[in-house]
Amino acid sequence: MRRFVWAVFAVMLLALLSPGCGGGGRPGLMGELPPGMDFYLTMSPEGVGVREILGSLRGTELDGSDELAIAGAALGIDPLSWDEWVAATGLNPEAEMGLAGYASGGRGTAVAVFLPVSDPAILESFLDVVPEEAPLRLSEWSDGMWVILVSEVPQQLDMMGEALESGQRLADDEDFGRLWDALGDGGSDAHVYVRTHDQPELEAVLLALEEDGGVARARAAALPSDPQFAQSLSVMQRGPAGDRPGLPSGVDLVVRSTVSMDAVGDMARDQMPPDAEQGLAMLGFESVDHMLSMFSGDSWGAVDLSSDQIRGLAVIGLDDAGAMDGFLSRLSGFAAMGDQQVDRVRGGGVSGYSIPISSGPGAPPLEVGVFGPGLYILYGYSLQDVSGWSSRAAADEALGIDGAAPVFLAGDMSGVRRRIPGDTGELLPEAGRFAVSIRAEGDVAVMEGALDTGEDRAFAAIFSAAFTAGYRAFEARANPPEEVDSK
Repeated sequence: MRRFVWAVFAVMLLALLSPGCGGGGRPGLMGELPPGMDFYLTMSPEGVGVREILGSLRGTELDGSDELAIAGAALGIDPLSWDEWVAATGLNPEAEMGLAGYASGGRGTAVAVFLPVSDPAILESFLDVVPEEAPLRLSEWSDGMWVILVSEVPQQLDMMGEALESGQRLADDEDFGRLWDALGDGGSDAHVYVRTHDQPELEAVLLALEEDGGVARARAAALPSDPQFAQSLSVMQRGPAGDRPGLPSGVDLVVRSTVSMDAVGDMARDQMPPDAEQGLAMLGFESVDHMLSMFSGDSWGAVDLSSDQIRGLAVIGLDDAGAMDGFLSRLSGFAAMGDQQVDRVRGGGVSGYSIPISSGPGAPPLEVGVFGPGLYILYGYSLQDVSGWSSRAAADEALGIDGAAPVFLAGDMSGVRRRIPGDTGELLPEAGRFAVSIRAEGDVAVMEGALDTGEDRAFAAIFSAAFTAGYRAFEARANPPEEVDSK
């Protein structure tokens, strides 16, 4: 029975580690699986680097552990050798594999494991210890593709078997199709599709993973249940809408968002209270359109995390820098009337103001001013340095994701790592640049992310770091430190 348990675990682990991708913009195996299940997973063993992932676990706490030795004895193979997995199960390592099932929990959980088999006799031999009464069925689903059904509820085994024989395809499911089209997938290394029945905010999520050497990319498409989420993104537009502002070198994070000023104007007019025009007139504007005409729709931010004192800035893109300069002058007059200290800053093509915001020793002032096509709001930086900044910060790199999306963030892990508590920041010591973008495709929200791990194979590095973090957390819970007398 012990080997039976390990055999079931083994084939499920194989599916988790090694299924394949569709490629060429087609869903591949995932699209051929029957619809109606709660979760689906497909991956490419070559693409995700299963051999390297298993190899990355050598030298960790798992390697040489009693648990691994027991698993190896039960399975008759080295669990950290991909070649031995392939030889012992008769799998075709170049084909795609999959996993699908129901996730209602407990006895309601049912799983179907799809395995491309080059030698069915070897797979049957690997599972020959499974007793006939075990809640497991093995059969050939299509040419060269075998399926293992696992469930403690016989009715669910029958239900999954009927679904497999129905001829229906997930590719024909409307929600799946909308998410797949939103991602515009052209051949990722792994896909995960989940129907979120117990989450009122989301109906379904599709995740695509790909590896490009040491760079890992993830793209997620989500179908919100509430249409207001997509409507909130409808005000956004691809950017930047105007010229890139100058940003200082050495920043660790750069973020940009771009909105449609026409859409913002429509929203402002719809929600503007009746007496708003009187307030706008006091500020020197004839109408809300007059005020909004100053802006291009871009907003930029940058943060420097390299020292104990965090420095940051925001830049609001401008279409009418002269109008903004006049607006700041009027605001400074109002501030002076309220006994707020405001110092004028001039020079280097910059016109602005310095405003003390803290009486603490060494606290920098807030500096606000106009330079070129941007309104600069600085903390820890000087307006007089702005003229020497580059319009393309080194940290602003897309790493192969959509850098023109309405919301885009990029940065360098070296600075972020210094702000991560404990030893968590040491898990990916060679990781460098990262990037994130957000956009809407109709009523579908799409998020993309990329990370340069600094290693030869990205997924192996991430898997090893995740395993190490998980193992440390498990050890901490299993062996809590002794309480120390507060005295």
